[in-house]
Amino acid sequence: MYEINLYPEYERKLRESRHQRIHGAIFGASFGVSALILLVLFLSSHLLRERVEILRESTARMAALVEGSAQNEPELPAAKELLRLRQRRIDWSPKLAALAEVTDPTITLTRVDGRLPAKGISASLELMGELGPRATHLEQVSAFMNSLASDQRVSLQLPAVELGNLKGSEDGRFMVTCAPGEGGS
Repeated sequence: MYEINLYPEYERKLRESRHQRIHGAIFGASFGVSALILLVLFLSSHLLRERVEILRESTARMAALVEGSAQNEPELPAAKELLRLRQRRIDWSPKLAALAEVTDPTITLTRVDGRLPAKGISASLELMGELGPRATHLEQVSAFMNSLASDQRVSLQLPAVELGNLKGSEDGRFMVTCAPGEGGS
């Protein structure tokens, strides 16, 4: 009669099944957390979109109310001024995103200034930069300006894209100004 020890085989299968359960639990937990994060991101973006839409509707209602109001209440001038300022406000983030997308790799921007409208001065976006060592002429600057002028995120509020004062064109420095067109804010 032979004695066969089956315990090591049983122990090995038990370890494997334990590892499989642990790996399955870790995978399930990480998948659940990922799904939960995606759900939270989706819901927050949806809520933000709703909030932006509500703010746009309230601005439109406020504009209609201010324009249609024939009463000369003391709050009316303040409300009109607030509405005028809100409509002239510039959101810089889409313009900066467009700037990041249209800037050619041979162009290095050394300064970006966003100027808000003030009394007698209109809003503008001033860009100073220089051409890289491989670029020897201003065709890249011209293409850059055309890209800025054709991008809706910039041209909606700042349609006039002009080449400013060149500081020593031999070293490749340039200045581009984006401003409102005729009769802009």
